[in-house]
Amino acid sequence: MTVESRLADVVDRLRNLGNAVRLQGRRMSAAAPSDLNFLGWNATTKKWEPKHPPKVFAYRTTTQVYTSGSADALRMGAELFDTDSMHEGVTNPSRVTFNTAGTYILAAHSSWSANPTNAVIKITKNGTDDLALAQIVGDYRSMGLSAIRDFVVGDYIEMILFQGSGTNKTTLISSGKSSTLSAVWVAR
Repeated sequence: MTVESRLADVVDRLRNLGNAVRLQGRRMSAAAPSDLNFLGWNATTKKWEPKHPPKVFAYRTTTQVYTSGSADALRMGAELFDTDSMHEGVTNPSRVTFNTAGTYILAAHSSWSANPTNAVIKITKNGTDDLALAQIVGDYRSMGLSAIRDFVVGDYIEMILFQGSGTNKTTLISSGKSSTLSAVWVAR
């Protein structure tokens, strides 16, 4: 073995040692991950960092009136949690926007202050595509549904409610009976 080949071997081994703190040739953060973290790229710090899986639980803080015979998106005023800035309560309070692509579990729930007799709840994607829909006919005041769907960055969902009782109805706000929309990331 020549000196040049041994030197090349040492350089190669040192380069591989440096990769212990790199992924795809990019630096890793020194922050220790916690349970259920995944590794994500931070374009600001230019490092791979531990991240919490994206999830949001947004809810309505006041009642919302629904005119009989018309559908409207539920405008949510607060979040129980939002790990990926998915809900913004001022400009588009009805939307949950996906900032991380992947597969998500979705859930929507609403309760009415009085029996709507005929009501629909649905989750829509980007204002046009119905992802999940449930209808009640009769004396039921709570409605809910769930779905599992794939999203790309920039997609958004909304919960649309409709009631056709013949009179205006409001959503109910009380302990455990608020109207909610949530999304939890499960896979890339």
